[in-house]
Amino acid sequence: SYVSIPSLAARMNIALKNNRKQWNFARLEKFPYFKISRVPREGDALFKKGHFFPFIIKYPLVIMIPILFMMGTSLWTFTKEVSFGRFFNWFEQEVVSVRIRFPSGAEFDDVKHAILTFEKTALEKPYPKEVTVSINRNSAFMIVKFPPEIEATAYPVQLKQELVGLATNLAGVGISVSGFDQEPYYYNPDTGSSLPFDIRLTGYNFERLMNFSNDLKQSLLRHKRIKEAEVQTDMSYFWVGREKYYSFKFNREKMKRYNLQPLYVNYLIRTMLRESARNVQLRYDDRDLSVEIKAGDLEDLELDDILGKYYTNITGTPFRLKDVLDIEFTTQKGGITRENQEYQSMVQWDYMGSAKSGDKFHKTIYNRLAVPPGFKKSLETFSFRLTAEEQEQLNYAIFLSIFLIYMILALLYEDFFQPFLIMLAIPLAMIGVFWAFVIMEYSWDSSAYVGAILMAGIVVNNAIILIDNINRYTKQTPDIITAIAIGTKERVRPILMTSATAVLGMLPMIIFRDQSTGNSTDIWSSLALCTVGGLTSSTILILFVLPIFYFYFFKLKNYLYHLRRKSIPNSNNTASSIP
Repeated sequence: SYVSIPSLAARMNIALKNNRKQWNFARLEKFPYFKISRVPREGDALFKKGHFFPFIIKYPLVIMIPILFMMGTSLWTFTKEVSFGRFFNWFEQEVVSVRIRFPSGAEFDDVKHAILTFEKTALEKPYPKEVTVSINRNSAFMIVKFPPEIEATAYPVQLKQELVGLATNLAGVGISVSGFDQEPYYYNPDTGSSLPFDIRLTGYNFERLMNFSNDLKQSLLRHKRIKEAEVQTDMSYFWVGREKYYSFKFNREKMKRYNLQPLYVNYLIRTMLRESARNVQLRYDDRDLSVEIKAGDLEDLELDDILGKYYTNITGTPFRLKDVLDIEFTTQKGGITRENQEYQSMVQWDYMGSAKSGDKFHKTIYNRLAVPPGFKKSLETFSFRLTAEEQEQLNYAIFLSIFLIYMILALLYEDFFQPFLIMLAIPLAMIGVFWAFVIMEYSWDSSAYVGAILMAGIVVNNAIILIDNINRYTKQTPDIITAIAIGTKERVRPILMTSATAVLGMLPMIIFRDQSTGNSTDIWSSLALCTVGGLTSSTILILFVLPIFYFYFFKLKNYLYHLRRKSIPNSNNTASSIP
C-alpha cells in the first residue's frame, strides 16, 4: 500500500492535469472522487467550528455520563449472564449435554438407540426446554437448553442427575454428562469414571509415600459416599495407571511341549484381535454411501473364543492358546514422577453427592490430614475450568500486551499523554465485547482471552488515525477547538470504512460457526466475536470521547509546560546566589 497507492495516485493526478483543457472540469468536480483537495488555511470555510464538538468539549459530562453508564451496565450484565473460566470451552455451564462414543465398528442403530434413550428422558419433563440431538457413525451428542426462568430453578440439576443415572447403566462405551455443575460425569471403558477430587503428596522416600497414600485411599473407601478411589504416581497423565487389561504371558515349558515359538503365538494373537475395519465412500444411485468392511463375527468375538480356538503348529499338532499362555487380569502400572528429588503421588476419589458437598468434604479431608515428618500435602484438583495458575498467566499476557502497545505508541509520538489517549479505545471496545458475548450467549473461555488481546491491537488503529490528524491541524491553527473539530470530521468516513470492512469480514466466522462438536462456540467464533464487538463500540465511541480528552489533555500539557518554564529561571537564580 505504501508503494502502489502513492504511485497510482500520482499517475491519476498527472492524467487529470493533462486532460484539464479537454474535460468539462466544473462538471467533473461534482463527483467527490475527482475533487482536488488542498490544505485548508485560516479563514477557510472548512475551519468553521460548527456546534457539536464545541458543545461536548464545553459540557463533557453530557457524553461521559452515558458512556460510564454503558460501561457499568455492560460489565454487570456480562458478569451475571456469561459463564467464564473454562479452557477452550470443553463443556457448557448453561446447558446439559450428553456425549456418547462407541468403539470403532459399532452399529449405527446401537448408537441411535443409546442417545434416544437420553432424549426420551429429557422430552418427558413438563417444563420448557430445547433438545438437540446429533448422531454420527460412532458417536452422538445431545444438548438441552433452558429458558432463563428455568435456569434459575433446580430442574436442570435434577435432569442432569437423572441422565447421570442412565449413563451409569451403559457399559463398554465412553460417555460424559456435563452442565450446571462444577465437574462433569465422565466414563471411559479403559479407565473407568472420572475422579474429580484429589490430594497430592510428596516425599523423599517412595516406599513410605506409597504406604501413606494407600492408607489414605483405604480410609476414603470406608466412607459411604465414596465409591472409587485410586493412587496415581504419574503426574503427566492423570488417567495413566488405571487402565485394566488382560495380560498374556508365555509359558515356555508348555510351548516346548508343542514345539512353538513366541513369535508365532504372538502373530496368532494379533491376527485375532486386530479389527481390520476400513471405511470406503461409494456413490450408488446418486447417493453417497459409507461402507465399512470388517469381519463378520467381530461383534460376537469373546476372549474365550480366542483362547479356546484350535490352531496347528509346524508339525500339524493342534493346540489352543490357553494351553500355552498364562492369563492374568491386571491394571497398567503408571510411571513415577519425581520433582526436586521428591517423589509425588496423587490420591483421587469420587463423591456420590452434589458438587458443593463434594468440595466441602474435599477441604475437610485435606485440613484434617496429618502427614508424617518429611512429607508435604497440597490441595490441587484436575478441573475442566481454568486453574488459578492458568488464569494468572492469561491475565499477565493481557497486561503485557497492553503495556507493549503503550510503549510502542510512546516511542512513536515521543510523548506519554497521547498514547494514553489512544489506549482509551481499549476500554471503549470492551463495552462492545461484553454486550456481544451477552447477546450471542457465548462463554468466556481462554480463546476469548486471546481474542481480547487481538482486539486490543486492532482497535487502537482508529484512535491513531484520529489523533494523528488532530495533531496535524493543531500545527496549522492556534484554535484548539477548531483543530479538534476539523481533524475529527475529516476522519469519520475513513474510520467507519476501515472498521466496517473488518467487521463484515469476520461476521461469517460468527454466523457459520462450527456446531459439529456439540459446543455452542469454538475458538474461531470467539476470536471473531471479540474483534467484531470491540471494533463496533470503539469505532463509534472514540469519535465522541477522544476529542473531549484531547482538549483537556492539551490544556493540561500546556499548563505543565508553562509551569516548568517558570520554575527554570527561579532555580538558576537560586543556584547563582550560593557562594
